[in-house]
Amino acid sequence: MPLLPRLCPVCRHYRRVALLALQPALRFAHSEPPRQRPVSAVEMAVGLVLLFTTFLTPALYVLGNIKNFRKQ
Repeated sequence: MPLLPRLCPVCRHYRRVALLALQPALRFAHSEPPRQRPVSAVEMAVGLVLLFTTFLTPALYVLGNIKNFRKQ
């Protein structure tokens, strides 16, 4: 056994953590399959509006103020 882990308690702690991380993960077994329900038209519309608003608002701001950005 190397001398450093015996002298340094912190190194021993990290070795235990590394060994715990290498163990196989336990899998959660579901008793029932998830319920599938179709997405309504309202939910789809709200999602699309939020998606486009999120990406287009900053782009429109930059394009609207491009002259100010070029002056700087």
